[in-house]
Amino acid sequence: MALEERLKDRIHKKDIDEIVQMANGDKRVIDTLLTLMDDSDKRVSNNALWCIQHLLPSDFKTHIVPRKDTLIDTLLKTDDASNRRMLLALLRDMDFDKDEIRTDLLDFSLENIVNLKWPVGTRALCIHLATKLCTFYPELCTELKTILGVMDNEGLQPGLASAKKNALKKLHRLEAV
Repeated sequence: MALEERLKDRIHKKDIDEIVQMANGDKRVIDTLLTLMDDSDKRVSNNALWCIQHLLPSDFKTHIVPRKDTLIDTLLKTDDASNRRMLLALLRDMDFDKDEIRTDLLDFSLENIVNLKWPVGTRALCIHLATKLCTFYPELCTELKTILGVMDNEGLQPGLASAKKNALKKLHRLEAV
């Protein structure tokens, strides 16, 4: 069965493990998954991203990290909450150099930290990603601290409170250096 056909159906962990095994070191399969993550069929795109999240670390480093801009472009245009969360998680696990910080991604992360319409987990991922992107510029760290300071500690769900606390710790460590 073709990969796209397989991803049209409901898949389970066993299916993902089989697809990841198929993709192991196979650039064609991984490229197909990357293409399908942007499919117009919501289930196909969700399933493709779910498989990408489970790729072996070597495949992730070799085939996914170099396509960082593709992931960012897909994140910025998706309106699907599941895809958004998975894309943010993938980007959170990548390293960024000072010269590859995209302002559209940084703005997206900063703006959506306080987006009350979004799920807690997605907002927490925005905090993690914004922290990672701001570390190169003290003025951006100050802006992030201001945004985090606006968030009320009393009313924060545990996931957001933890992400906020960890981000502030990291920002304070950077100031001390």
